[in-house]
Amino acid sequence: LEDCVKIFPPVPCCEVADLMANSDIGVVAKRADSFGNEAYSTKIMEFMSQGIPVVVSRTKIDSFYFNDECVRFFESGNVDDLTTKLRELIADAGLRARMIKSAALYANANSWDRKKPNYLALIDRLAGDLIPRREELRVEALQTDALDDRPAGLTNSPFEGGRSESLR
Repeated sequence: LEDCVKIFPPVPCCEVADLMANSDIGVVAKRADSFGNEAYSTKIMEFMSQGIPVVVSRTKIDSFYFNDECVRFFESGNVDDLTTKLRELIADAGLRARMIKSAALYANANSWDRKKPNYLALIDRLAGDLIPRREELRVEALQTDALDDRPAGLTNSPFEGGRSESLR
């Protein structure tokens, strides 16, 4: 395998994105057991966003989020099936191009920029009155500013700017 597969020694986190972006094919192999079956792998989206076709273990979670148009599934734990799917992908430039196109559309539609408003709205709904509203924080900040020498608008609140603002 050494002539075909590169297994790198550990690298600093800041180098991982470049290594992934320069890959020919991404492989996300995990077992379809209790944890692996339910754990979403962000590596799939990372490869997709870089235009790298991905071969993925068929797990419950990955089958829920992805389809055969944007990833190539193989039976979890089946080395022969993984080998077959890799060979098919290597041999078929058209398949790779179609997968890359479909995956790019999927990654764009499900990017943080697109999903952020939905996520923040969900946090706000779930938190209810546990997180102060923006208007309340601004009034509190103004009242606090009048009591000390800090510049106007400065507070010690981790929610500076409003509900879920620390996530924005």
